[in-house]
Amino acid sequence: MPKTIMELNTDTEQLIKQLRQIEVGQIISYKELSEIIGRDVQRSASGSLYSARRILQRDEEIVFNTIRNIGLERLNDVGVVGTISSSTKRIHRESERGLKRGACVQHYDRLPNDKKVEYNANMSNLGMLRLVTKPSKMRALETSVKKEQGKLSVGRTLAVFMDVHEA
Repeated sequence: MPKTIMELNTDTEQLIKQLRQIEVGQIISYKELSEIIGRDVQRSASGSLYSARRILQRDEEIVFNTIRNIGLERLNDVGVVGTISSSTKRIHRESERGLKRGACVQHYDRLPNDKKVEYNANMSNLGMLRLVTKPSKMRALETSVKKEQGKLSVGRTLAVFMDVHEA
């Protein structure tokens, strides 16, 4: 029998309570988490676990990484930075895939005007994302960040991506 919304909230709350107690660097197994709520957090209760992780990240800046078929590890700051780098790489790969799918449009001239606009806007956006997430652009950005010794403004970041150098 499916869980009610209230029971799902209870499962999420129980998972939050348990995950909050995990120390940085510590691993908690999926088995342990499943036993806490009486449901498999890798299958039927994966949504509750996802919600718990998202809530802890949003509200308490607690971040976990998944360890395939084992469990979750609470990350330190270095680990969080690694997840950000992984996100950038994933965005680069996905933008390339999207551009390749977009290139499969065979009869662009037959598209309604609103779909041509949608197509061109999305292809432009994906092209920009692919460009700014290229490893060479990321290295150039890291070099600029080192010089500035901190985060760059949006304008200076865009200048790095466009190979524009200010005097």
